[in-house]
Amino acid sequence: FALRYAPYRVTGTLIGSPPIPGVRVWAEGPEGLWSGATSDSTGQFTLYATADRWTLRTGTASNHAPAPEQQIDVTGDVPLGTITMPPGYAVTGRVVSSNGIGIAGARVTAKSSSGGTGTWVETDSSGSYGFFLSPGLWQISAERAGYVPPRELWVSVSAATSVDDLVLARAPYSVRGTLYYLASGSGLPGGHLWALDPLGHSADARTDSFGRYNLSLDAGSWTLYGAADGHLPAEPLALGQLSANLAGKNLYVPAGSLV
Repeated sequence: FALRYAPYRVTGTLIGSPPIPGVRVWAEGPEGLWSGATSDSTGQFTLYATADRWTLRTGTASNHAPAPEQQIDVTGDVPLGTITMPPGYAVTGRVVSSNGIGIAGARVTAKSSSGGTGTWVETDSSGSYGFFLSPGLWQISAERAGYVPPRELWVSVSAATSVDDLVLARAPYSVRGTLYYLASGSGLPGGHLWALDPLGHSADARTDSFGRYNLSLDAGSWTLYGAADGHLPAEPLALGQLSANLAGKNLYVPAGSLV
């Protein structure tokens, strides 16, 4: 497999009033490449990227909606300066199974109907989630490893809003493996694994303390991606047409990680 080195820094500061700490910031590149960070106590963040076009997105913070996404052409270090997170209203709901039990760890995504803004959060132990979103029409969807993705709802936000339950059905196939760090040959705990199909459906999981993951997917053609904070992204792995459980589908984060 081929490895891609990410030599360039993308930096910025999230502001509302005052600068906003503890917000997830991530960039999505070509072929499923991904780089993530969290803003520090002064609102500053640093991502690492290859020489490509990347899409920058942010999470939400108390009373602040996600910043509009940005398209960034990276040819060297990119100082973005300040990025404003607009005011937002609380939007809350639950993700549940077909028997009404809350699903913990589901990824809930919000996308603006006007385009250019999107963000996600994970559900808590009861299946509950919450965003702060700016006024307008938003598409809310949910996905979780082990369940068929996704179910979608449209929500008009003009005040604090409670969303109908998002109901997920179980997926039939499992894909298991390990996210390895090439420099040490050991598994990477807390890594992020996700799979995409040609229709844009996705499913994701986190690695355990040994770097192992377990994804559940519906039938279809899937490609697997992996990344971990502070490391370069793994080379994608094509799973092909899924019609049975798969094991030993390992991904490898290249040596030379950046911190």
